Amino acid sequence: MQSIADVIMDPWVLTWAVSLLTAQIIFQIILGFISSPFRAKPGAAAHQIVALVPFCYAAYHGVALWLFDADIASMHVGSATDRLYGQQEGAWMLIRFMLGFQVYDLLATGLEASLRKLEHLAHHTATLLTALSAASSGGPFFCYYAVFFFGFTELSSVPLAFVDLFRQFPTLAKQFPATNELNRTVFAVSFLVIRVLWFPYVMITKWWPDLIEAWSTPSGIRCSMPAYCWMFFSSVFLTFLQLFWGYKILRVVLKGNLGGNNAVATKHEAD
Repeated sequence: MQSIADVIMDPWVLTWAVSLLTAQIIFQIILGFISSPFRAKPGAAAHQIVALVPFCYAAYHGVALWLFDADIASMHVGSATDRLYGQQEGAWMLIRFMLGFQVYDLLATGLEASLRKLEHLAHHTATLLTALSAASSGGPFFCYYAVFFFGFTELSSVPLAFVDLFRQFPTLAKQFPATNELNRTVFAVSFLVIRVLWFPYVMITKWWPDLIEAWSTPSGIRCSMPAYCWMFFSSVFLTFLQLFWGYKILRVVLKGNLGGNNAVATKHEAD
C-alpha cells in the first residue's frame, strides 16, 4: 500500500517537478541576458514557455484516453464504483504527472511577482491536493475523472500559454497581431466550451452523483474520509473558478476586446 510520501517521491512525479523547475531556471537566466522583449520579465516568459510542455502532454493524453480508450469508454457507461475506483494505467500516470506539474507551477507562481495572484495560487494548491487525494493510500482513486480533469480539460491551456505570453509582453503582441488575435480567439472558444460548459456538465451529471452514491452506499467510500471530503470541496471550488474565469472572458469578448485591439483594456478585464 503506497503512502503519500511514497507518491511524492515517485520517480515520475520527481521527473516532472525537477525537470520543469530546472528548465524554468535555465530559461529565466538565458532570457535575462539576451536582448529581447522577454528581458524585462524573464521569469514570467520562462514560465509560459516551460508550461507549454506539460499543457501539451496533458492535453494529448487526456484526449486520447477520454475519447479513444476502451477502459475509459466502459467507465462512461459503467457504475459509480467503476468511475470512482476503476484502474487505468494511463490515468495513474496523469495523476502523478499532475502532482509533479503542480509542485512546479505552485513554486514558479509563488516566486514570480507578475504571476502571484491569489486565485492562481489557490487553483494550483487545490489541484495539487486533489491529485494527492487521488493518489492517497489504497489508491489510485478517481482514474476516470483524472483523465478528464487532469488531461482533457488542458486542451484550453495550450492556447492560454500563448495568450499569457502576449499579454505579459505587449510589444510582442504588436509585432504579431494576427497570431495574438488567433490565440485569443482559440483560447476563448476552447475555454468556454471545455471549462465553462463541459467541466460543470461532468460535475453535475457524473462526479457529484457518484460521490453522493458512494456516501449513501455501505462501504461505498474506499478512500480515506479526508480525501473523499476534499474531493467534494475542491470540485465545488474548482468549478466556481472555471465559471468565474469564464465570466471574465465573456466580459472581454462582449466589450469587443477579443482581437486585442485594446490591449490595455483587455489586460485589465482578463487579469
